[in-house]
Amino acid sequence: MSNSGNQKNYYDPQNNFINSVLVSKKGNPISLSIIYSIIAQKLDLPVYGVNLPKNFILAYIDKEPSNLKPFLKSESDVLFYINPFRNGIVLSRTEIEKFVKGLNITPEPAFFVPCSNILIIQRLISNLVFAYEKLGQVEKADMYKQVLKIVSEEDTEG
Repeated sequence: MSNSGNQKNYYDPQNNFINSVLVSKKGNPISLSIIYSIIAQKLDLPVYGVNLPKNFILAYIDKEPSNLKPFLKSESDVLFYINPFRNGIVLSRTEIEKFVKGLNITPEPAFFVPCSNILIIQRLISNLVFAYEKLGQVEKADMYKQVLKIVSEEDTEG
């Protein structure tokens, strides 16, 4: 009864809706990571989202959740990475570096540490915009662009 990556319909907007992912047990990297991290955190496991280009994974950190904010910039606190889209396989920093370099992108420190919840929501909404544009559903894409704009404005105020 495990959730897995929806590889057949990767760009389906439903992959971004948590309720749909829970029913279908299929999702995209970010929706699966959200579910996985919420469950892990409820079990007091320090697992948080990492915003990679073209992917989204999780980091298992060596800190108590109450100490999360001061460490966000420190890569040394990450023990390992988890890819829920690939059935929860465990990854090393070296494997993340290879993935990023394979995209012809220079690795940045932000690719190796947990990101904020607001960034996760922004990424999820951006996925919806892309999915609806890909389907030619311009009105829905525009609606989510407006939502993204609002969420992004809220982020700059905090």
